[in-house]
Amino acid sequence: MPSSKTCSKCKAEKAREKFGKHKLMADGLRSVCMECNREYNRKYRAANQQRTVNYGRAWRVSHPEKELKYRRRYRAGNLEKILAKNANRRARVRKLASATTPEERDAVREIYATAALVSQFMDGQPFHVDHRQPIARGGSSLADNLQHLPASMNLAKHDLSHEEALERVPGYREWTDGPPTFHQVTWRTFHKWKGSINATVELHI
Repeated sequence: MPSSKTCSKCKAEKAREKFGKHKLMADGLRSVCMECNREYNRKYRAANQQRTVNYGRAWRVSHPEKELKYRRRYRAGNLEKILAKNANRRARVRKLASATTPEERDAVREIYATAALVSQFMDGQPFHVDHRQPIARGGSSLADNLQHLPASMNLAKHDLSHEEALERVPGYREWTDGPPTFHQVTWRTFHKWKGSINATVELHI
């Protein structure tokens, strides 16, 4: 078997390892080299940015198990980078929190406690607290910038603003727009900040 191959795009002769695998090809390799393929993909994404983003987000929502496996592999291979990013985010949150009043902090704590509690009553569907305007993009951690979202929708939203998510995240507009109908659940529970209380939850359904 030859040790090199000519790229059908750039016409350069390159080592076999410079070509991606393709099981349907006679030699088991793609006809275009990796470098040319990367350049093609870069130009395609630049010319079809919105389509590429929408496709990626829709795929992640439709394939949660595959997305989870990918995230686990990525975390294992980029642990230091992820820890540094998380540390920076926590520092930003602490800086924002230091400028708030006790009443504002209580309101935020109530929102997070509600998200944890309501997950127990919604057929096992976990809920996240989402920043409508992400912290990384100048959003605050005050109650008026927070909202409850299903976990899968919040992961799909990632660092998009509320306005961007309305256009790009499947189901987000229906969940957040318009007059809501409410699902109310009241029960007695132990609140880690306020002791035993009656909690009433209202969520868009």
